[in-house]
Amino acid sequence: MRYLCNSMIARYHGIKTGDYILDIGCGTGEMTRSLGDIGVTFGADCSSEAIDFCKKRGIDRLVRTTAEDAAFKDSSFSVVVAFCMIEHIEDDKLFLKRMNSILKHGGYLIVLTSAFQFLWSAHDDLAHHKRRYTACQVGRIMRESGFRVNKLSYVNCILFLPILIVRLFQRCFNIQPKLEKRFLLDIVKIPNFINNALYLLLKVETILLNYIDFPFGVGIIGIGQKE
Repeated sequence: MRYLCNSMIARYHGIKTGDYILDIGCGTGEMTRSLGDIGVTFGADCSSEAIDFCKKRGIDRLVRTTAEDAAFKDSSFSVVVAFCMIEHIEDDKLFLKRMNSILKHGGYLIVLTSAFQFLWSAHDDLAHHKRRYTACQVGRIMRESGFRVNKLSYVNCILFLPILIVRLFQRCFNIQPKLEKRFLLDIVKIPNFINNALYLLLKVETILLNYIDFPFGVGIIGIGQKE
């Protein structure tokens, strides 16, 4: 996903090392650190624990703020990255309007979110997701928030079918483990050669995204430009 984000910024915005980039909902800061190769990057998160984790990684441009408030001056950033964010927010349109206001004229918003409500699982419950989206829904709220949508595609297309099969299996057999064990269904350690193969497949998919939009996938990427 970091490779995907950097590729989309390079394609639509270009590499401009003096521009300000905001990683909203930066979490543990791995994406924030990666974006540092492209511009002057700030990380923002509502969690003090996440901010402390970022500091341990050597990231120093950090702000603790809620996504809806986003305590920044208007027209501050050239790029805002909101990965795995809007599905957590009750009023997603209000959040995107706030992102529009802190972007400079012609600036870019890059959104990555979860696809298809029928893929809902215990993982979504534990992550406190409010919803999953279709590409049409993401495009609509971006346009209603003042963005011109330059790119809208499903991602993780390769993994869609196996994940769908797992979700259907869980529902058919009513597999509902206790809360503390739920992650065991979705997060397991796999051999390195499988991990590397999946990484390569997703990297190929990212290259293809420069030329096509995928009709289905586990996630959705939307790239909007401030009108």
